[in-house]
Amino acid sequence: MKLDALWEPSEVRTVTGAGNEVVFRHTSPVAPASSGLFGGFTKKAPPPPFGFEVVVQLPEAGGTVREVVATGRLFGTPSPEFARDAAKPIVALLDGVCDTLGNHRERRKHPRIPAGFSVTVFPLHGDGRVECPLSGQCLEVSAGGASVRTTAPLSTSYAYLAFEGVRGTAGLALLISVVRPPTRENGFVLAARYRLDMWPPPPTA
Repeated sequence: MKLDALWEPSEVRTVTGAGNEVVFRHTSPVAPASSGLFGGFTKKAPPPPFGFEVVVQLPEAGGTVREVVATGRLFGTPSPEFARDAAKPIVALLDGVCDTLGNHRERRKHPRIPAGFSVTVFPLHGDGRVECPLSGQCLEVSAGGASVRTTAPLSTSYAYLAFEGVRGTAGLALLISVVRPPTRENGFVLAARYRLDMWPPPPTA
């Protein structure tokens, strides 16, 4: 419902797909194929349509952790001019989906600084189950995310991250979202983001 209200005034046609998928699609008008001199006797098939679309995959109902994935892409065989001009509306659609449904901004807002303290990562499933923790080391940290090296690959998209030996964080852990799959670099390095505006306020005197 939020997405329909967001794009109602747009020229992009809204198509609801199967299950939990919503597709915003714009199809470019295709000129009819020319039949040449003997058009009265032969007909050519019209060229296939082309355009761009943004596919929004909504989460299943229930669960404590829910994620929305939005992907923009071209379809058919667009001309180079159309592909270039389509970049702007595709980005606008993706930004609109993030503004309407997202809790985070994709762009990094906070500078990261090198770090070297130990961390503990608790893999978290969508139904709230927490797996056995992974030990690791923080490589970079900021007010909005961190880069962490773990001893084993993280198999989930969400986890709890605990900073070990950092003053003021004892007994606390941050809910993190993995930005990209871990890469193997002397262990497994993952990039994660989190929100500090949900941190509990300090106790008052």
